[in-house]
Order: sequence, then structure tokens, then C-alpha cells
Amino acid sequence: MDHDDITLSELSILADTEVRTLRSWITEGLLLPPTRQGRSATYPRANLARALAIRAMREVDGLGLPEIRRRLWAMSDADIRDRARLFEGRAQKLNSASDYLRGMLTTGRAPAAPDSGTALLIARLSAGRSRPPARARALTVTVVPVTPDVALHIQGELAPETRADFEVIADLIRATLMKELPNE
Repeated sequence: MDHDDITLSELSILADTEVRTLRSWITEGLLLPPTRQGRSATYPRANLARALAIRAMREVDGLGLPEIRRRLWAMSDADIRDRARLFEGRAQKLNSASDYLRGMLTTGRAPAAPDSGTALLIARLSAGRSRPPARARALTVTVVPVTPDVALHIQGELAPETRADFEVIADLIRATLMKELPNE
């Protein structure tokens, strides 16, 4: 890898931006294309400043991608770096696995381990992970009310007959809670 090149995963960590977002920005022409194609694709390191400048224009200025593209075309490399530095100063510092990896990439060594609290928990949970875990996917949940403060939550798709069965169960629970069941 060339000294000035960076992988997309490294860029993702350093810019604190999802890989899929970076890919869309490349497709939109906001970031520079890869210098080397394929599985070991690398990108110009200048994309880090561009990504941070894009985040600044989106998150701080509230601009959309068409306006950001127009502004990027008019900005010099120095202007982009200056805009990125402004955003770096506003970026919230978090005790997270991405901060840990960012520190390793920028300094070449691991930062000192936190000694307590949530930072320690996050460091222990993230130790040894090669990539961030997948995000939770949307679930279909059916809610069957029992009483105003009690409900059944059933995950997954329900056939109409199954939903009717759960509504009967909810009626029985409601009757039990309200002590309305007839003695058998």
C-alpha cells in the first residue's frame, strides 16, 4: 500500500463514518475514487479530510449532498482541510471501540486501557473484534393489548388464525387479572 493511501475500513474508523456511507459518497463523487481496485482497494488519504468536511457540512451546516458537492468543487484542498479541522474540534469524544481503533491507526499503538466504568466495559467487549457487530435489523412485532398497562408482544409474522389465538389468550389473561373467570 502506498504511504498516502488508506483502506476504506481505516477511513471509516478515522472519519467515524459507516463504510456504506463512504461508498455512497464515492459513488456521488464527493470522495476521490480508489487508487487501487479490487479486494485490497486503497483510497487517497485526502479522503479523510474530505469525509470530515462532508460531515461538517451535513451535521453542522445542515446541507444536503447536492449543495455539499457544489461547495466541494469550489473548495481548494487547503479549504477542505480547514473545514475538516473545524469539525474535528466539534466532534464528540466517545469512549468506544472506534475511538480505540482510531487511536491505534493514528499513533500506531494502543491507547492506555481505561481502569473503570463504562469505558472499561466497552474496551473489554470490543477486544479482539476485527469489525463492528452488525446492527440490529427491524423486527415485525404484534402487540395484543391485555389491560391498559399490560400487553403481549409477539415477534415475527403471525397468520390471522395465530393472531386470533393470541387474542383469546389475552382475553383469558385479562379475565384472570380482573378475577372474572367463572369457577369450573
